[in-house]
Amino acid sequence: INLGKMKLYYFPMKGRVEMLKLLLKEAKAEYEFVPKGGEEWQAFKKSGKLDFEQMPALEDNGKFYVQSNAILYYLGGKYGFAPESAEDRYLNEWWIGGFGDLVGKLIPIMYGNLSEEEKKTKTEEFFKNTVPFFLGVFEKKLAAKENKDFLASDKYQCCDFSCVGLFAGMLESPLAQAWKDILPKYPSMNAYIEKHMKHFYQINNLFLFA
Repeated sequence: INLGKMKLYYFPMKGRVEMLKLLLKEAKAEYEFVPKGGEEWQAFKKSGKLDFEQMPALEDNGKFYVQSNAILYYLGGKYGFAPESAEDRYLNEWWIGGFGDLVGKLIPIMYGNLSEEEKKTKTEEFFKNTVPFFLGVFEKKLAAKENKDFLASDKYQCCDFSCVGLFAGMLESPLAQAWKDILPKYPSMNAYIEKHMKHFYQINNLFLFA
């Protein structure tokens, strides 16, 4: 029984849902994006439909799916973007885990209870130390690949949507210029991000993305 097209629920922003939208776009899958904010979100949160009272959420054939990476793998399996071997799975988890660790170090700076001065200092430290460390590790991993168009394989897999969705959000954030300044220092990663920004957003130059 098909209960209609899929629905994706999230706040009216890119955030954690963007990677799911990119996967569905690449799959040419029909779905509806349902933004939830304010009172609508509070009611949805307490509806009993969301296991952890968090978004994003996917509604597919009458069933609700939550946890962004779990949804990513669910959709990846459904549309042919899931890792195909143990090595593929490891690499997908390596990249997705790496991106998660990087973002995890930024969130307390962006959303923590800090003064403007503390926030400024910690943001500068983040781009001076944390970002170069992570981008250096990512660059080394990608540069060692023969096919640098994709992170884990020679075609789109879950980790590619995670990466592109993450950087699409970063390049629209208040810290966009800092990302644009640092990415060219990592040529393989920069070329990768530019290629997929062009593919998904028709953006030829990261400096024009805003």
